[in-house]
Amino acid sequence: MSLIKNHQEQGIVENTSVESEETSVHEPQHPMLKWKGPQKEEKRDHLEEYNEVQPFEDSEGLIGMLKRRAKQVYAGAKAAKKAFKKGSKIEKKKQKKKKAVKAKAKAEKAKEEAEKAAGSDESDSDSE
Repeated sequence: MSLIKNHQEQGIVENTSVESEETSVHEPQHPMLKWKGPQKEEKRDHLEEYNEVQPFEDSEGLIGMLKRRAKQVYAGAKAAKKAFKKGSKIEKKKQKKKKAVKAKAKAEKAKEEAEKAAGSDESDSDSE
């Protein structure tokens, strides 16, 4: 074993000079190691080819007018709905009044008939 130990110590040579490491630059000799591959192309922005347009520049008044008109139509529809509800309530009240008047007239008629019947009963009992 001592032979192996001695042999290893003799085979190791340390290079302590820093200058030799800096000056020696290893360049690969094999062609595949020298090949860099295809160069990357910069992607071109295709948006630069177009002109900037403002399609709604002239129609701003139109859009505003349409919005105002839509609000007016909505308000009109809302008012019509309210008037319809109010009209149907008034109609129901009128129908109730008519029924009440008819019921009152019927009650008065029944009362008069009852009085007539009671009056004729009294006159019949007086004649006896």
